[in-house]
Amino acid sequence: MCPQCGAPLASHKFARSIVCSYCGATVQLDESSVSAETFHKAFRVWNSPQSYQIPSWFSIGDSHWVLDQCIANGDISDVYTGQRARWPTELAIIKLLRDRQDRTFFDNEWEVLQALQRSDAPGSDTFTILLPQPIIHGDITNGANAGQRVNIFRWASGFQHTFDEVLQAYPQGIPPRASIWIWRRILEVLSFIHNSRMVHGAISFELNSTTGYHYERALHDCHSGWES
Repeated sequence: MCPQCGAPLASHKFARSIVCSYCGATVQLDESSVSAETFHKAFRVWNSPQSYQIPSWFSIGDSHWVLDQCIANGDISDVYTGQRARWPTELAIIKLLRDRQDRTFFDNEWEVLQALQRSDAPGSDTFTILLPQPIIHGDITNGANAGQRVNIFRWASGFQHTFDEVLQAYPQGIPPRASIWIWRRILEVLSFIHNSRMVHGAISFELNSTTGYHYERALHDCHSGWES
């Protein structure tokens, strides 16, 4: 049967390809290929959390996720580490909106961060990776937290601690040299945001994360204080 028009194909014992007499499409036999039906069936099994005995997850359509540790509580949302409910998995930052009355601010953050990823302002190749990178956004359709609004962002490898945690470890302050580098990076990222015609809200310690070995940082805007 022709995969393009559905018409029957005349079989030829030794032919590797055949031209459909109805639509003119060239159909080639490839023993390594699979049918669309077989592919979609295998994808459903691979993408199902039940295939991995995962006890608890939530879904946005056919995208399934697991909540791990809560790392921050913002003005309108709670921020967690998480991962896709399948293997190989994908690490993520998951933000759950607490009150739907704040949905406008929550959705605005998503739209602004997507716009920043498309920015052509100077330094975009460097600074877009230091901002939360969007993966998926919407209402949780199934599982834990059903009905709750969620923003999911790509996990940046190496970012381990918030500035609030750094202050707890160094109550008298970090070494001046490290402080200068960290605040320099914050100002550089803010400059990129401003050059992209955006304004960030208040910068507080719990909204930033740092790497363990480099003076790099990323903004996690828990209260969605973005303006264009």
